[in-house]
Amino acid sequence: MLDKLFEYMEYNLKVFSSIEKFRKEVHKGSLKWGFIHTEKFWQENHMFFDDSDNLNLIKELIKLVEKSDDRTKAIACYDLGEFARFFAHGRSILDNFGAKEKIIEVMGKPGSSAELKKEAITCYQKMLMTTWSDSSKP
Repeated sequence: MLDKLFEYMEYNLKVFSSIEKFRKEVHKGSLKWGFIHTEKFWQENHMFFDDSDNLNLIKELIKLVEKSDDRTKAIACYDLGEFARFFAHGRSILDNFGAKEKIIEVMGKPGSSAELKKEAITCYQKMLMTTWSDSSKP
């Protein structure tokens, strides 16, 4: 019984610390590629964005798409796409927050990095599609 309790606590501590890392990085306003910006992170943590504090992080990501360096914008686009992909009603939430318009602006802005353009286009595709499968995987 104690072993099960320890396993449960260890798992929840890991999840909590992942969300906390994500929150701190978004609040800082400078995103760096790492575990908290991966498909696995979103698969394991998307359900925690039901909480209003965590949902506000999505609003902050949208702001980062507007006012950051290209690398941070690219990572924010990636995260928004994964939110749309994994979170129930994520696409409609992003629509309500005006994310599509911001992503379209990024896609059309001349002089953006190739990384940013790729992530913005992929994000936009994820926001439009009802199902997503990565065609680069066998």
